[in-house]
Amino acid sequence: MLSTDIAYQSVALDVEPTLLWDPIHIDVSIVIPCFNNAMMTRQCLKNLNENTDPKVYEIILVDDASTDATKTIESSPDSWIRVVRNSENLGFGISCNNGAQIARAEIIIFLNNDAFVMPHWLEPLLQCFAEDSLLGAVQPKLLSRDGVIGDAGGLMFADGRAWNYGKGQNVIDAPLVNTRRVPDYVSGACLAVRKEAFLSVGGFDPIYAPAYFEDKDLSFALQEKGWKLLYEPSSLVVHIEGATAGTDIGQGVKKYQALNEVKFREKWSEQLKGRPHLDPAIVDRWAFRSVGQFPGLVHYPRTGSLRNILVITESPPGFDKSAGGKRMFEMLKRLRDLGHSVGLIAVMGIERKYVSHLSSFGIPSFGGDPNNPQFNNPGYLASHRPSLQKLLVSGGYDTVIISPWTMGEWVISDIRGSAPYVKVILDTCDVHFLRLERELALLGTSADEVAFLKDRELEVYRQSDALVCASEPDAEILSTYLPDAKIFTVPICHELEDSGPGFESRHGLLFVGNFLHPPNADALRWWRKAIMDRLNVNDPDNWLTVVGNDPAGISRAASGRGVKAFGAVEKLDLFYHGAQIAVAPLRYGAGMKGKVAEALSFGTPLIASPIAVEGMNLTNRDNVLIAESADDFANAIKDLRNDISLWRHVRMEGRNHIERYFGPGEMRYRVDKLIEGVWK
Repeated sequence: MLSTDIAYQSVALDVEPTLLWDPIHIDVSIVIPCFNNAMMTRQCLKNLNENTDPKVYEIILVDDASTDATKTIESSPDSWIRVVRNSENLGFGISCNNGAQIARAEIIIFLNNDAFVMPHWLEPLLQCFAEDSLLGAVQPKLLSRDGVIGDAGGLMFADGRAWNYGKGQNVIDAPLVNTRRVPDYVSGACLAVRKEAFLSVGGFDPIYAPAYFEDKDLSFALQEKGWKLLYEPSSLVVHIEGATAGTDIGQGVKKYQALNEVKFREKWSEQLKGRPHLDPAIVDRWAFRSVGQFPGLVHYPRTGSLRNILVITESPPGFDKSAGGKRMFEMLKRLRDLGHSVGLIAVMGIERKYVSHLSSFGIPSFGGDPNNPQFNNPGYLASHRPSLQKLLVSGGYDTVIISPWTMGEWVISDIRGSAPYVKVILDTCDVHFLRLERELALLGTSADEVAFLKDRELEVYRQSDALVCASEPDAEILSTYLPDAKIFTVPICHELEDSGPGFESRHGLLFVGNFLHPPNADALRWWRKAIMDRLNVNDPDNWLTVVGNDPAGISRAASGRGVKAFGAVEKLDLFYHGAQIAVAPLRYGAGMKGKVAEALSFGTPLIASPIAVEGMNLTNRDNVLIAESADDFANAIKDLRNDISLWRHVRMEGRNHIERYFGPGEMRYRVDKLIEGVWK
């Protein structure tokens, strides 16, 4: 392997040593152009060896007629370095082209010899290409030698002036530099490109020889051919800028930076039209503008204009915690499918797990860190929560979606005061006062408190430009109170899951729920008090498995003979595939119930109360069994157990219903109509 002083064994380029490493199946060809500065090149090679799996890459070192010890670096059987030597000094672009000609891998990474990769740098870049066959080039997050951001995806302005986005930012995981983005160009300091795409545009244009603006020109050429660009923040590379060419733009190779800017501006004058002139005040807005065609997402035509949308929630959408979190997560994703730009403020704090998912499709998330011991300190929150006014203006947001109404009560007046041009959409999740009124009727809670909260909720709705409900019944209720309001319905969204094994391989009953939500806790108590008494718990098939978010320990408190509680789990497929029957014994609530769609999408036959299936247009004994009383639930369980043909019919039709009415396409259509409708 490479040692500190890097002693190389000379091997002719047309001779391949016998290696355990298989050059035919390598993932990436790393092309390193270099001119002199042998010590830096050796350090770069050593760094690559230490931080990259040697079985997945080859190195092509292009010596651009060096006059120093670079001439002594030869091809090496240890890490399969192949050396190409230019007979004269040709410059960066032509050297890279020469190296690319002999690249064996489908992905080429052009790497400066003054760039140093961090551990696990390569996997995220390769993952990007795997996600989208039209992705042409990817850039990692580039750090400077002092650890601050050097380049988080380049921007280009009307006069051909380039801007290294994020440069100088000392918080390297700040939201705006830690989110995937479509840049205007990708940096040649570390540029991963699909070989097919690179060759389709003829490689780097030699008019920029010896150096500068080749990467910008390549980026524009790729996009003109229909290839996409991406900035991937989870890949880290340190670039010692100026170590090779210096920093004085008045002398040496560096003087070509200004000269080539003129060439670039002349070549791409038509493409530069319509872009703003460089102004630091609008950089963030330009960086996160709506560009459509985000890599890795499905794209669909929309009926209205592209919008810059800010979503304000209590917490980032926990797609694995609650139906509301799952629905919001899918709404955000469908907005991106349609090409809109989206940002998120999570007022009660950001959790990295969910931020990572949002970042993967280009949504920056703002908020505090709930894992920080100082998080609950108001002063800490005030210092870390961004100014809403500043964010609205600097981000260029024209549409705000707020969820739930309690967040609207907190921020609508600020939005109206600082950005009156913004359209405000209030996502109800479910109509809270309707749920509370049903709870009051069932359990006898405080009527005065319900009335007080109802008045507050309706007042927030009146201040909004549009309302979103999860179900048609919720929308109908709201329309009676707010006849002039724009009300839209965006239901839950579930893709079909693996349906799992048949009846004979399954046992027991399953109840999935978020037990921070009072209707789920009430349903579990009712099960233990009324329904379980009607079942023979000596039969293990009548035991209820309870799974779901439960920080208060409600389900664990109910655990005992006849009930097994597991709390929150990472994956639900083992539970759905293992259960004969899923149940949703809700006695009150509002909105649409994610547990219903989830069970049907997994192909687990469901017995549910009328409230649980409200607004989903399900049919008893066709795609679900509907049970209202404790006796109804007990009898429905017996019916499914004793009639396997019924079990199989409900299972099949339940999946068909979800695919037809609650898939991504339906939500995408509803979200598109929402954004179009609020701007009419």
